[in-house]
Amino acid sequence: MSGRRSSLLAVVLVDLVPFVGVAVLGWSPAALVVVYWVELGVDLGFAALRALFARRPPEHESDLLVLGAFRHRRGGLSVPGTALHVQAANVPVVVVLLPVFGAVWLLTGGVALSGIEATVAGEAFDGDVALTAALGILGVVVGRGFETATDYVLEGRYESVSVQGVLQSAAWPVMVVGLALVLSGAAATSGAPATVVLVALVGTKSLFDLAGVYRDRLVAFDERSSLSFGWASEPGEWSTVETDLREPVTTVRSRWPAVLLDGVLRGLRTEATGLAGLLVVVALVLAALGGGVEVLLLGAGGAAVVLAFLAALGAVDRAVRHLTMEYRVGGDVVGYDRLFGTAQWRVPGWKLARCEPRRTLADRPFGTRTLVVEHDGRTVRLPHLRDPSAVVPDTSRGR
Repeated sequence: MSGRRSSLLAVVLVDLVPFVGVAVLGWSPAALVVVYWVELGVDLGFAALRALFARRPPEHESDLLVLGAFRHRRGGLSVPGTALHVQAANVPVVVVLLPVFGAVWLLTGGVALSGIEATVAGEAFDGDVALTAALGILGVVVGRGFETATDYVLEGRYESVSVQGVLQSAAWPVMVVGLALVLSGAAATSGAPATVVLVALVGTKSLFDLAGVYRDRLVAFDERSSLSFGWASEPGEWSTVETDLREPVTTVRSRWPAVLLDGVLRGLRTEATGLAGLLVVVALVLAALGGGVEVLLLGAGGAAVVLAFLAALGAVDRAVRHLTMEYRVGGDVVGYDRLFGTAQWRVPGWKLARCEPRRTLADRPFGTRTLVVEHDGRTVRLPHLRDPSAVVPDTSRGR
């Protein structure tokens, strides 16, 4: 039997379980809501775990503050005894998106469970049904763990997915099936027939299960269609970085005070600084209306906190991008991350030879220069170098 037919059979069998539970085991819609809601949470947790090991590059923009600093970061921490690595580029995406999706999951569950509170409190959710539901939840945990260990790890599927793709696979069911849970809970409370609630809820979940089985066909159709449905996208691959250089090889690093100053300036250039100005304006208006000096001081203090927070974010952003980097020069230049021991990029020497050193605001106090070059579809920066001539032979134009 082919892999697709096996997966399809598994989906059919799993989705028949609720009908068996209602017809034979005495499940109520309340028990079904609990099981499906916990299953969504389990899926989300395992998706976050799998996302950490996804090998393909992230798919967000590289100019985002802090998050974008990891966009092109190669390398990570190895898991002892396995070929897995917690990819450095994936960690901030999981840290940012998991709480968002988790909040949606908690909200839908809270609404759904409160909607069926009366049903849960009655005989429809007695001890036998609760035990059956607990066994169902245990089965979901074991099943998702087995799927992660076999299909994702042993068969190497982690090599062909990105962190966003993995999280998206669990996020869509949380939002759509979660909405179905809410509606099902409301229907159960209003006395709707159990069969109607069951068919609506299981039907919605089955659509996502079938979409997972036929994912490749949906992606192919999505690419051919003039209207993109966004079922999934095939992420790009990391390009190979050749590390062999012509001897002698010298090492150049950025000057760290200039890096941090540049980060502070970067943080203060974000649109969020407008919030600080708004706080000051509101405080001035309230003070003029009789709020007193205390209101003005409170507004100024709030604006200072906002600006300090943005400046700190900017400093972290530039520190992540540049402080662990060194530039190995030997004809071409290889950017090397000392923290993870991984080559990040390689820029041909002729491109840097045509690059005119820049003197940014952060360079001026420290007498450094910054090199910026477009290569391999991205902007590569060698910032705040004490002596750009170590990389570019002729820097007379930049002085």
